[in-house]
Amino acid sequence: ESNTVWVNASSTLTINPGSVIKFGSAAGIIVEGTLLSEGTEELKIYLTSLKDDTVSGDTNGDGFASIPALADWIGIEFRSSSTGTISYTEINYAGAWAASNPAAIVNSGGNLDLEHLDFSNSNVNDIYQSAGTAVISRSQFSTSTSYAVSNTGSEVIDARNNWWGAIDGPTLPGADGEGGSGDTVGAEIATVPFLTAAPLAC
Repeated sequence: ESNTVWVNASSTLTINPGSVIKFGSAAGIIVEGTLLSEGTEELKIYLTSLKDDTVSGDTNGDGFASIPALADWIGIEFRSSSTGTISYTEINYAGAWAASNPAAIVNSGGNLDLEHLDFSNSNVNDIYQSAGTAVISRSQFSTSTSYAVSNTGSEVIDARNNWWGAIDGPTLPGADGEGGSGDTVGAEIATVPFLTAAPLAC
């Protein structure tokens, strides 16, 4: 965990608009305090793999020797009593948690406000919540994941007004034929109303 950024309970980490942060193996962000990653439509924030040359070029200087892949870096975990505000942020190639429910964003007890997020190539889940609360809106999710949003906590996740990759909405759990044909969500997640087209800018 020496490569991990720790945000202590009394601290705030602010990521400025337009920032590009690339993470190596076993790197990520663990939040016990406050994380503010607030980009803008013009100046998005990118959190991605060190091997990702599509953003800010060949940062690791190896040419074409390395190719980004699922679980290249850990992701972000919010622990008990933490807070997070993330907007206009792209999160790519995350989810290398040694856990049964890895995700790009793991909520283990935080209070999260997530808006205009764009996920790609997440490992298993884009967002997983075991405790805490989360409001997610105007975001779009990775098509390579098992679940766009998964929840085993006691609080329903408010995931209304998101684009799930299909005009008829997300695929819901179970085999009762309800829901749409888009990205899959777990139980205890509110998704209606949903967007019928991708947001102009995530």
